[in-house]
Amino acid sequence: MADPGPSRRMGTVVILALLAAALAGRVCGAVEVWMPETGEVNLDDVPRDSLEARFRHAAALIGGGDAMSGVLQLRELIAESPDAQWVEQAHYLIAVGLFTAGRYEKAFREWAEFLRAYPESERADDAREMQLKAATLRAEENLDAGLALFDELIADGQSREVAAPNQEAAARCREYAVLCQKEKADAIMRAEDYLLAREEYAVVLEYDPDSAWAPYCWYKVAECELELDMWLRRGTEHLQSAGRAFRDFIASYPEHELAQEAKEKLVQVDIEQVARYKVIAEYYLGPARRPAASLPYLQYIRSELPDTDEAKWAAEKMEEIFADPSIPVKDRYRRLELPGVKPAEPGEAGEQ
Repeated sequence: MADPGPSRRMGTVVILALLAAALAGRVCGAVEVWMPETGEVNLDDVPRDSLEARFRHAAALIGGGDAMSGVLQLRELIAESPDAQWVEQAHYLIAVGLFTAGRYEKAFREWAEFLRAYPESERADDAREMQLKAATLRAEENLDAGLALFDELIADGQSREVAAPNQEAAARCREYAVLCQKEKADAIMRAEDYLLAREEYAVVLEYDPDSAWAPYCWYKVAECELELDMWLRRGTEHLQSAGRAFRDFIASYPEHELAQEAKEKLVQVDIEQVARYKVIAEYYLGPARRPAASLPYLQYIRSELPDTDEAKWAAEKMEEIFADPSIPVKDRYRRLELPGVKPAEPGEAGEQ
């Protein structure tokens, strides 16, 4: 569908920017409001006779900071003249007014009604984009309520994909459904429900592994694992999963905009893993009096961060263990060939 031009079509960003600007002008005492829908309107000049003029005034109220008055007047005008040429605009602006007033779920429903009434409208894409914004803001107020709205949008995208007249249209509907699923997962992530967020990001990868959002979702799965670990602080299962996921992401998407951030997260994972393994090794070396049991952890520390003080400490402890004939050491620890660590030469500690 061709772009109908700025005089007839406002994108989401334009809508919100104009409303903010108009509201700012109203606060400063201005009485004139300009909107693409109405042109310039003097809010203090209330029309009485012309339905067209009353529509323009009601619409301008939404842009001028009195959204609910504008919504009520638009509803009255639609009831008076349901076949007027501006009725489609009025329905759309009612949703804009509700959104501006912070009534996000009501705005969502109003845009849904708009789409049912005008499925071929030039503003259909804008309406869906604003619905997605409304669902996001509703989720910040009430997560469960917001997630229900996301689910409706996802189902709508999927059903439109099935009914699409051609592959290009189907691809657009699929892309929309994927975006809604990704936004749903993001909302859950912001709510710090990392387990559920991980599952919802995985849904994107299952639904459309070739989506442009797939790399982002792979990264977020890794981030969820790390956040779960930092929240639980029990064991190393999620930490190890995060490390594998970040490594896989870096290997698969080395040029992605999140690659550098993934590398930084991986360093965080390695440092945390080493710190935890050091605690375990110290336990076996001390209270447990089982120094041989500390070797896997010492070996990991020594190999993963070879240039750190922790690695130097681990190497020293391993040498002490190998030098003590009373400590039974399994053969696999006699000859250490670790990444980044020079193997011990005959006669050195560890070659007993």
